Amino acid sequence: LGSGIGISLFARSPLPPHLLGEFIPQVVREQRKQQQAARQRGGSSSGPAYTVRSSSGAKGLQNKPVTFHTKVKSSGYNSGPPVMTMFGRKPTTKGTASNTKRPISAGNPDAPAYGPDQPPPLNPQPKNNLNALHNGPILSLCFAGDGKTLASTSQDATVRVVRLPVSVHGEKGQFTLQAHRQAVVSSCFSLDRKMLLTASNDCTAALWRLEAKKKDVPNLVWNTRGGDVPITAEVRSAKFYYMDRFVVLASGPSAYVYQYYVDKTTDDLNRHSNMSRYKMVQAIDSSAQHLLALDCANTFYSNLVLYGTSSKAIVVHDVAQGMAVQIYTDAHAPPPLAPSLGTGAGSGAEGALFHTFLSSAPDGTAKLWDVRQPNSVRTYAAHINRTNRVGLSVSPCLRYVACGSEDRCVYLYDLSSASVVGKLHAHTDVVSDVAFNPMYPQLASCSFDGRVRFWAALKG
Repeated sequence: LGSGIGISLFARSPLPPHLLGEFIPQVVREQRKQQQAARQRGGSSSGPAYTVRSSSGAKGLQNKPVTFHTKVKSSGYNSGPPVMTMFGRKPTTKGTASNTKRPISAGNPDAPAYGPDQPPPLNPQPKNNLNALHNGPILSLCFAGDGKTLASTSQDATVRVVRLPVSVHGEKGQFTLQAHRQAVVSSCFSLDRKMLLTASNDCTAALWRLEAKKKDVPNLVWNTRGGDVPITAEVRSAKFYYMDRFVVLASGPSAYVYQYYVDKTTDDLNRHSNMSRYKMVQAIDSSAQHLLALDCANTFYSNLVLYGTSSKAIVVHDVAQGMAVQIYTDAHAPPPLAPSLGTGAGSGAEGALFHTFLSSAPDGTAKLWDVRQPNSVRTYAAHINRTNRVGLSVSPCLRYVACGSEDRCVYLYDLSSASVVGKLHAHTDVVSDVAFNPMYPQLASCSFDGRVRFWAALKG
């Protein structure tokens, strides 16, 4: 307007078609006419539809509906909450390496657990065998509570810790603990699997933190110079007790119960200023000259400690009462060398194992005992044992008893009937110890030939 004031016009309705045609290019109007005539004839037009060309003849934009060729991410307001899977594994596609069948062995989460109708472990697992694990005879075996770690002790004064299965981890999952000067006779994992306790004939016991970066020095040592009651004789056995609250050692004619504290310092500057310590809380004295073996429950609370003496007796001692609640005199003809609660204590069978235990001696027999009975309730006598200590173990399903033998075989007994269900041949010397995996149906055996063999209930 003349006064400099602008004005805007807004249309109330679209332009009529006859007016809109004035603004459509001539080329487009001709194409529309051709398409309309083709539809009337039932045919199709020969050129591209609604193509606009510039004055220079270059092809421009096509008059087509707008189409999105990529998905637009939703805001998520209409979707449900995300599904969280605790401790789950990512799904794998068929044919990938992660989806291939893994061996049925310890450490495999797909391996079956023990069941009520569990068959005996009679199938060898050559892929998991350990050859030349030590430079001397292997004396004992011990599984960790999760069944994924194995410890072996030897006459060569070393302890080997092996991550299972061997077919997966190989030599990278193995390391050596060396601090003793003579044969290491026993080992025991803590309930949380972070510590290992070892006993030796050099009058020492050692506690190792397995999660420490440097394992060249034990975190705690019982020896002739430390503690209020120094160790003056061979330590025949060392066990964690009362769900890791105590440590029990068998040395000389007595067993000692200790409280302990482990310094968990990890930095290199303060690593050698070890503040770990222990204190004796009870001494269990016997009338015998030596305690030859000791065992106690650690996976559940129990006041009982078992030990075998050189006077051929097996004693069941109540730590809370400070007295023996059962004494089996002349339990074996030679002194018993291996009283054992077995590994079934970690399988939910605490009620049965609270009253029963096994023992073996170089009289060629292994016996099952019930603390409520005055005599043994079963005798297993098919194996050969006249001179050496051979270990034994009860399966977590409480169906089988495994026992070493001097005829280089492993014997499997039915727990109830005492009949032989299997005889396993794999070693070239005395089978010194056996151990059932606490989580998977697997058996491990060791021998004076320095080798460890594995056996499974299923082939694979």
